Amino acid sequence: IFIKNLENNEEFDMNYDRLVIATGSSALIPPIEGAVEFLNKGLFTIDNFENAFNLSEYVKNSKSAIVVGAGAIGLETAVALKKKGLDVTIVEMLDYTLPKAIDKDISSVLEEHLKSLGIKLLFNSKLEKVSGTDKVESVIISGEEIKTDILVMAAGVKPNIDFLRNTELEIGKWAILVNEKMLTNIPDVYALGDCVQIKSLIDNRDWMMQLAVAAYKQGIIVGKNIVGQEKKYPGALTTFTSKIGDLELAATGFNSHFAGENIIIGKIKGQTKPEWCHGASEVTVKIIADKESGKILGAQSIGKNGAAQRINVISTAIQAGFNIYDLSDIELTYCPEISETYDVLMQAADNAIRKFEVKK
Repeated sequence: IFIKNLENNEEFDMNYDRLVIATGSSALIPPIEGAVEFLNKGLFTIDNFENAFNLSEYVKNSKSAIVVGAGAIGLETAVALKKKGLDVTIVEMLDYTLPKAIDKDISSVLEEHLKSLGIKLLFNSKLEKVSGTDKVESVIISGEEIKTDILVMAAGVKPNIDFLRNTELEIGKWAILVNEKMLTNIPDVYALGDCVQIKSLIDNRDWMMQLAVAAYKQGIIVGKNIVGQEKKYPGALTTFTSKIGDLELAATGFNSHFAGENIIIGKIKGQTKPEWCHGASEVTVKIIADKESGKILGAQSIGKNGAAQRINVISTAIQAGFNIYDLSDIELTYCPEISETYDVLMQAADNAIRKFEVKK
C-alpha cells in the first residue's frame, strides 16, 4: 500500500500479509451552488463528533435552521435543534419521511408528531442554492428564497472509496464488492462497513447497509477469517431504530417499495400493555409478506415505546426463515406491567394470515 503524510507530504509504501479496508463513509454534500463554500460557516454535516460539536456551538447564536434530508440523521437533528429553541424546517426531495425504510402510512404518524413539535415539513422540495457573505444567510428551495442561520446537510452518505478508483480492486454500483467472507477480488484484501456493497438477506439482491450494527458484525467476521477461521456474513436486513422526540420508530427488511406489488400486509394498532395498566401506550406494527408463500419480507413499528423490541423479534424471524404462520406461533412473555396477553405483534401476524388465507 502507498501512503502519503498529509502534514509533510512524505510518501512511502508498506507491505502486508492481510489488508483490511474500513474507510467508512462521509456525509454527502450535493453539487449545489454555495454549499461547499459555506461548510462550517453555517452549513454543517453530522457525520462525526467534531462536526456535531461545531454545530452545537453555532446554535448558541442562531434562531433558525433548515435540515436537508428526512432520514434518521436529519429527523433526529431537527428535533435536537428544535429543543434548543430554533425555528426548524425539514426539506425532503421525496414525498414523505424515511422513504427508504418505512411506508407512507407509518410516516404519516411520524409527520404528525414532528408537526406537533413545531417543526415545518417541505416535501417534494429541492435545495438549489446557498447564499450569504461570510456565513449562511439564506437558501433557495424549489425557487423560493428562505432566510436561515443554519443549514444542515443530511442528504445521505457516500463511501470513502475515491482512492481506490484506479486500482485493481473491484467496485460495484455503489461501493467495494466483497463475498460472504468480506473478501474483495484481490487475495488477502478484505473490506467492511460503510464502504462495502453487500447482499440482501431476503432475496440476495445487491444492497447497502451503512449502519453501525453491520460494520460491527462484519468486523468480527473479518477478524476471524484473518486468523484462519471460516466465518461468513449472511447478508443484511437493514434493521434499525430511531428515537425522534418521544416517538420510537423501528423497521427491518423491505418496505412496500422494495418488496414489490405481490405482497400482503398485516397492520394493527394496539397497546403495549393492558389499557387499565399504568403506562400503557399505543404502538403500531406493520408486517409485509409475500402473497404466494407467506414469507416475511419486512416490518415497521412506531409508538412511544415498544417499537424496537417488536422489530427485533421480526428481524430474528426473517433470519430464521419464518413465514407469517411461524411468526404467529412464537411464544412471547406476558405480564400486565410489561405486555398484553395477545401482543400487537401477534395481532399483526394474524391479520396478515387472514389476508393470506382469503387470497388462497
